[in-house]
Amino acid sequence: QCRSSSFHILTPTRPAVQLNCSNLLFAPYNTSYIKLPEHMKKTGLCKDLNLWNKPLITYPAHMFNKHSCTIILRKSRDCFIPCFIPIEYENALDKRQKSISLLANEITDAQLN
Repeated sequence: QCRSSSFHILTPTRPAVQLNCSNLLFAPYNTSYIKLPEHMKKTGLCKDLNLWNKPLITYPAHMFNKHSCTIILRKSRDCFIPCFIPIEYENALDKRQKSISLLANEITDAQLN
């Protein structure tokens, strides 16, 4: 049973999500460190094959609307991210960040902070 958890992963297989899991967040692995390319090579991970956004939901299809499965992207532009990031997710993130900045400016302008 897994609830309200985030997973930032690089996986060549689909992440399996069991029936009793809920409120999960999947995102691409987005950590960088000096030996990452070496470690990926040793473990056989390939940056071109990442199925983080294709979870295998193991409950009946008619129950899908009762559960949430959210996929978001968090990244820093100066980090090495070992996997392909779909342009749709980059665009959605940019739009979200602009909305947050706009709201922060409105709060500042109204002196509500």
